[in-house]
Amino acid sequence: MNAWNCSPMTDARRQSLQLPGYDPFRDAEDGSGYYFDEPSAQLAIDFVESQLTFTKGEWEGEPFFLAPWQKWPIVGNLFGWKREGGKRRYRQTLIYLPRKNGKSELCAAIGHVMLFLGNINDGGKNKPEGAPEIHCVATEKKQAGLVHEAARRMIRANPSLAEMCRVTDFYMYIRLHSGGIWEVLSGEKGGGGRGQGKHGTSPYCVIVDELHEMMRPDLLEAEESGMGGRQQPLILLATTADVVRPSLCNVRVDYARQVRDGSLRDGTFLPVMYETADRDCDWSDPAIWAAANPMYPVTPNHEFMVAECNKAKGLPSYENTFRRLYLNQQTEQASRWLPMSDWQECSEPLDLADLEGQTCYAGLDLASTNDLNVLALWFPDPQVLLMRYWLPEAAIDDADPKRDGSLVRQYREWRRDGYLLTTPGDYVDHDEITSAIFDIAEVYNMIDLRYDDRYASQMATHLREGRHPDGRDVNPVEAMKFNQSATAYNEPSLEFERMVRSHALNHLDNPVLTWNAANVAIKQHGDLIMPARPEATSTLKIDGIPAAIMAIAGDMFNIDDGGDYEIFGF
Repeated sequence: MNAWNCSPMTDARRQSLQLPGYDPFRDAEDGSGYYFDEPSAQLAIDFVESQLTFTKGEWEGEPFFLAPWQKWPIVGNLFGWKREGGKRRYRQTLIYLPRKNGKSELCAAIGHVMLFLGNINDGGKNKPEGAPEIHCVATEKKQAGLVHEAARRMIRANPSLAEMCRVTDFYMYIRLHSGGIWEVLSGEKGGGGRGQGKHGTSPYCVIVDELHEMMRPDLLEAEESGMGGRQQPLILLATTADVVRPSLCNVRVDYARQVRDGSLRDGTFLPVMYETADRDCDWSDPAIWAAANPMYPVTPNHEFMVAECNKAKGLPSYENTFRRLYLNQQTEQASRWLPMSDWQECSEPLDLADLEGQTCYAGLDLASTNDLNVLALWFPDPQVLLMRYWLPEAAIDDADPKRDGSLVRQYREWRRDGYLLTTPGDYVDHDEITSAIFDIAEVYNMIDLRYDDRYASQMATHLREGRHPDGRDVNPVEAMKFNQSATAYNEPSLEFERMVRSHALNHLDNPVLTWNAANVAIKQHGDLIMPARPEATSTLKIDGIPAAIMAIAGDMFNIDDGGDYEIFGF
């Protein structure tokens, strides 16, 4: 059989089915059994454009006219290609797109084709799929609900479709009166819809939006195994690039690349890949933006991309975010953060006596054994960081010179110069640090102290209750836990970087903090950032930087100022 049905295919139509790097005719050679049925493709396209509407933005309520890159390359290929027996050829697709290119609404539209049309134009060769189940799947119910919300609004905007089904908001499902359901399934307890993604379901179409957010492969595996009883199932995966790490997303993206490039033959997988492969490209070039974003400059628009690009130029920590979200490049989770040329400009001489009585905010990072313990004091006026470091004596005096020689010599110099304090024994004496914090609070107007809860919970209780280690009752210190998450760290980290780059803070040329600054990397969690070691197993210390950022967060989200501290987990 030819690679198309009985009617001749024009060169223009064949060209319209091409995708970046992928020719669907490549695997449709004689003997493959694959052929293109244009009326089936046209029916799906007409359904989307005549029955569905956009649900948000400036086109809300307008007919869902498919863009050229969506119409035939995606919808046309998915529903036009058939295999022997008239069944659909493609059983799985990966739509790999940067942000702001309409992935969620396109997924909702394709899901509706599956729900309402089912076996389209198969010439009556196949029994219609009974009770089609469309599942929106994600680790979190909120993420899975994004596509469902678009699907729900599309139905409510069309009275004819609305008459054919029951739509619920709370339980997040759409049920056809004739049988069939669209529902949300997640890994959360309760999961939305009828429950979590589990074995025992029989999905007809599975939609996973933002695959890079799905940490648990078992959710998708359960859905895939449930499709065994379906004749024409479809798995629709949509995502922006993930960071470089072992993940379900990166495994599936790598598979899609191999299919696209022809190194792996899978005629049932449709790879829709828009990405910027060249890591050395000029990422500020609008031509590069256009290559990765098929909707540019409509969405994302040019003004938005210019603003995001300028932000990435001004904040090096945002460059990876820009590349990943808007150029669809895989980026490292952690990359070196602070430009040391700017850091060196952030130091001026200051008489510490001038700080006495001044308002400050504290950040505390304690260690479990023989690591650095840090207290950072941030003085908003005159924007000074004052640091205090502790280490057990044994970490310096009993260290192996062959293994730790250079670091121990550095520690000894810092101890000699007063930048590093030591406590007797193998472990830092937390009572000594508690005593020092109470003493410091008598010298400066310490508004509050933010701390990492891993090792400081008992100390924080003593500080809040004013319990001095020597038994005296002293003025309490307001101590609040600081969640060690990107949500909590993101805004103060960006502010910290801004001040470093603009030379707006004074670190008093503290050599231990400078060492920490040279070591620290930035780790990305979606759109959010937080400080991290350059490698998870690295012995390079960064402790002073998180402590400083926690102190700055106290100033940014001061309770007395009515700051939104609760959303940051303080």
